Amino acid sequence: MFDPETMRTFTISDGLPADNSSVLLLDREGGLWIGTGGLNQPVGSGLARFDISANDASDRRMQTWTRTDGLLINHILGLYEDSQGTVWIGTAKGLNRYNGKGMTHFTEEDGIPSERIFAITADKDGALWIGVGNRLYRYVPTFPSREGLGVGFPAFTQVGGSELHVEGDDVITALYVDAAGHLWVGLGVFNGGKGYLFRYDGQRFTRFSAEDGAPSTFITKISQDLQSRIWVGTLLGGVYVYDGKRFITPATLRQISTIYDLFHDRQGNTWLATNGGAVKIGADWQPESGGALMRTLTTADGLPHNEVRCLLEDKAGHLWFGTREGLTRYTPSTTPAVHIEQVVFADQTVQQPKEVKVSAAAKRVVVHYNAPSFRTPPHQMQYLVKLEGRDSDWRGCIK
Repeated sequence: MFDPETMRTFTISDGLPADNSSVLLLDREGGLWIGTGGLNQPVGSGLARFDISANDASDRRMQTWTRTDGLLINHILGLYEDSQGTVWIGTAKGLNRYNGKGMTHFTEEDGIPSERIFAITADKDGALWIGVGNRLYRYVPTFPSREGLGVGFPAFTQVGGSELHVEGDDVITALYVDAAGHLWVGLGVFNGGKGYLFRYDGQRFTRFSAEDGAPSTFITKISQDLQSRIWVGTLLGGVYVYDGKRFITPATLRQISTIYDLFHDRQGNTWLATNGGAVKIGADWQPESGGALMRTLTTADGLPHNEVRCLLEDKAGHLWFGTREGLTRYTPSTTPAVHIEQVVFADQTVQQPKEVKVSAAAKRVVVHYNAPSFRTPPHQMQYLVKLEGRDSDWRGCIK
């Protein structure tokens, strides 16, 4: 069990528009944006911004937006902040933009269809890439001049055309620009659950196939770790890792089938949002690594629900998990609490004791203990013990 003081769950009673958070964004000012609705959810309840950077809890404002505030619809699918601090909002019926003053929406007249938008990202030149249904658009923002003129609205340009439309009800569900500047495009087919993966080098799209080991199921997320490996999360087929030559599905990760979201924290660990909790994969994980480098955070550890839809790390190192029944902030402790799991002496075994009395006649007492941590893998954990009344100082031990 994890120390409950490291967990704090926020719900409607705290000002959230809904308990089911589906997409998260941390803006440059430390504000946490929370979208509701998301993948495979029939409805949403709008958008919120939580000022988590405030030192005083009483100053942490929760601002919300719904259709009455300018959203095209309350069903939020994607969030992105550009280099100027403007937040772009993908909804089930098109694109919204918030510039800190007001909410703007785009329509067919602006050159962009009113379709589902799951994915928004930007390249190194600052151009935005937006997946609109099964079409990919590029948009170059024009920002206010020094004279304070208004923001312009250049035309959206469709890129790729029919190259990205594979079959049926396919939708662009993931976009990512890697360190080399290549744009990765992931698609999902709602009727059947298939998925397709492309990479764009600025000239042409390359489609990855089964021969490359690429995923063939609904793609939900694409990201790159500190070792330059590309991670691809899927809705039905787990996670795939691309090493620059081919995709692999390590045996230690095959037990995880549903991935809603993934990210890499500042220590290099990889976190997966799954239907069975939040899974942490250690920074030193390799394809041949065993399960010791994986940990799972569930309701047994304080989450309100095991279905984690989204996750991220804030500037203070807190981890945020959006679940079906609340938004949870987890504060990893630098010194995890030690839990006594079992005490064995004579012919007795006491499970998870709060207090144990042992006869002085007992010749051998065995204490089983553990200190669960999401920062330190079990094989790297070091323990010190001290027997009061006998030891004058703490000493190392073998677990």
